[in-house]
Amino acid sequence: MNDNIEQHITMVKNGMQIAYLEWLEKQNEINVNTRYQAKDFHFSPSGSGRCHLINYFKWYKSRKDEKTFQSLCTMRLGTVMHTEIQGALHYMFKHYKVMCEIPVTCMHTGMGLVKGHLDIAVEIDSDNAVLIDIKTVPAYSWSTLYGTKNKEASAGFNHKLQLGTYAIGLRKDYGYKNIHMYLWHYNKNTSEMQFMEVGSEFEELAEKYWKETANTLTVLRHTKPDDLAKNVDDLLEIVQPPKYKWECNYCDYTGVCPITRVEEK
Repeated sequence: MNDNIEQHITMVKNGMQIAYLEWLEKQNEINVNTRYQAKDFHFSPSGSGRCHLINYFKWYKSRKDEKTFQSLCTMRLGTVMHTEIQGALHYMFKHYKVMCEIPVTCMHTGMGLVKGHLDIAVEIDSDNAVLIDIKTVPAYSWSTLYGTKNKEASAGFNHKLQLGTYAIGLRKDYGYKNIHMYLWHYNKNTSEMQFMEVGSEFEELAEKYWKETANTLTVLRHTKPDDLAKNVDDLLEIVQPPKYKWECNYCDYTGVCPITRVEEK
C-alpha cells in the first residue's frame, strides 16, 4: 500500500468520527429544541435526588460544560433504545392505551415548576396505570442493581426519585388513583433487560426532595454563582452536596461549581 492510499484511509477514518460528532451535536440540538420549547423556566424530574447546586445553577441559567464526544455517544444510545422500545410498544400493544414521552407537570416548588416528559405510561383502566422509566446502564452499574455487588441500598435511588416525581405528575394530570412504577434496565454490555419495582413511597420522597431544593434556592437566590466560592464551608451547610462519587463526573456545571469532586470513573 503506497503512502498516498494510507493518507486517504487516515483521512476517511478521521472524517467519519468528525462527521458522527457533528451529527450527534445536531441531533442533541434538535432534541433540546423539540422537548424544551417552552420559554418559561422549569426544573426537570431528571434532577431528582441530585446535589441542590445543579438545580441552583439551572435556575441561574449558568453556563453548562461542553458535551464530550463520549457523553454525546452515551446519550444517543439511550435515545435510540428509548425510541426502539417505545415504537415496539405502540406497534405491539393493542389491548392497552400506551402513552410515550407525554408531558406532565409534577409540582410547583415556589421557585419554579417541576415538569418533564415521562418515558412510558400504560393505562390498565381508569384508576390504574403502569409507569416505566427506561435506563441504559453499563456492566458495573448493573452489578450494583442485580449482581454480586448488589449490596448498596442507594443503588438506583435517584432514578427511583425521578420515577416518583413523574408519578406525581401523571397522577395530577391524568387522575389515576394507583400508579405502579418500574425501572426498566438495559445492560449495555450484555443486552440483558430487567424490571425493578419502585415503591409508592418514592412519590413522598420525591416531594420531600423538591421542597428541600426549593428551600435551598430560597436561601441562595440573592447569591450569584461567582460569589459561591467565597465561603465553601458555609455553602456546604446550606446545600445538599453530592452524595455519590459519580455525581460530579456527570454534572453539567463542574466548570462553575466551587465544590466539584470529580473522581476517576
